[in-house]
Amino acid sequence: MDFRPITIEELLHLGRALFVEHHREVGIAPNYDPMHKLALDINEGGLLALERANCLLTVAAFEGDDLVGYAIAVLSPHMLANTVVATGVTLYVHPKHRNHGSGARLLYAIVQAGYDRASSVHWHAKEGSSFQRILLRAGARELERIYVLRNPDNG
Repeated sequence: MDFRPITIEELLHLGRALFVEHHREVGIAPNYDPMHKLALDINEGGLLALERANCLLTVAAFEGDDLVGYAIAVLSPHMLANTVVATGVTLYVHPKHRNHGSGARLLYAIVQAGYDRASSVHWHAKEGSSFQRILLRAGARELERIYVLRNPDNG
């Protein structure tokens, strides 16, 4: 498997079927996060704008010529310190290609790209998920937890 940077335009072009598989796997997860109940609707304009502003990192996993995985992170200034933070948005490897550490190797590739341009790299993962296990094996430590508040207008 080959891991390399890819433009978001290339990923949007090559990754349609992979995006659908990814959403099918995680988009119906029963939890308290309303983001995981949304229909698949890729914000292409937003992703392209972030890339034009030099605020997007995208790494792809290829098996030969076939795209089999991707990782995306956003670069942003820290609001209280004069530094840049890379925040992982998504990482996905098609289930047929999850072997021999492919997820960990994709994580390593995007983390390296992040540290080339930022002072820290942050990811979030669901408790008990396979991604949490990959992060912990890679040496990540829990810094804080993410809380999602209910919309008061929706009960």
